[in-house]
Amino acid sequence: MTDAIDQGCQREQEDRDRALAMQAAKRSMPFLGSCYNCEAVIDRGCFCDGYCRDDFERRERAKKLNR
Repeated sequence: MTDAIDQGCQREQEDRDRALAMQAAKRSMPFLGSCYNCEAVIDRGCFCDGYCRDDFERRERAKKLNR
């Protein structure tokens, strides 16, 4: 059974991996003027909100796993 420290370390690593993936994605995703997930018109960035960003990331991870 894992203890709180092991769980905390695991969570920290997952957060770090996600942050690094997001930075890599930002470099490869040019600004289009619309959300990559729902195609809503936006003034900056790649997504209109956190939900769309998270949804897009989940679907991209699923695509990679299904290859």
